[in-house]
Amino acid sequence: MRLKTVFSAQYSAVFGISKPTPGMKIGHCNRTFAHGFSFFNAVGRNGQIFWFVFRDMGKVYGEKDIPRLDQSKIEDDMAPFFNKYVAEGVRFRDIFENRVRCSHVPIEEGFLNQWVWKRYACIGDSVHKTTPNLGQGGNGAMESAASLANTIVAMAQASISSDLSLRRISASLEDWAGSR
Repeated sequence: MRLKTVFSAQYSAVFGISKPTPGMKIGHCNRTFAHGFSFFNAVGRNGQIFWFVFRDMGKVYGEKDIPRLDQSKIEDDMAPFFNKYVAEGVRFRDIFENRVRCSHVPIEEGFLNQWVWKRYACIGDSVHKTTPNLGQGGNGAMESAASLANTIVAMAQASISSDLSLRRISASLEDWAGSR
């Protein structure tokens, strides 16, 4: 059995953690959307900043061609964004210079055509990757986990009065996958 190749990457993300920065308010989240890039940051306890820069890589890469990004070039890659605002009166340079750590990765997206094989089922990013700036990857994984749990409970309850064969398990899991 061969799964269809479906994952690709058009965007990359630099994500990091920074020390408190003047102008960044504890408890606030900020989003900036612009042509070809976006920012997201959240200011946590003690002013620690969790931030992301999402940017268009200029083309869609198939899964075999998705580039590995050179971590030593992050500062050069981010230089065009230094003067962009991430919050009122705060430029990206301000939080970038206060970084504790950061990393640059391609953002894979896609949807596998098969989630189930016999009595095995996959959920989350293993079968449906979404770009993290949507904020839906974890939600989709939890919904899949809950619905899979409901399917397993229904199979277990049905097995009290009948046989729970591999064929029946597989059919139930296929129905579950089809519903997701």
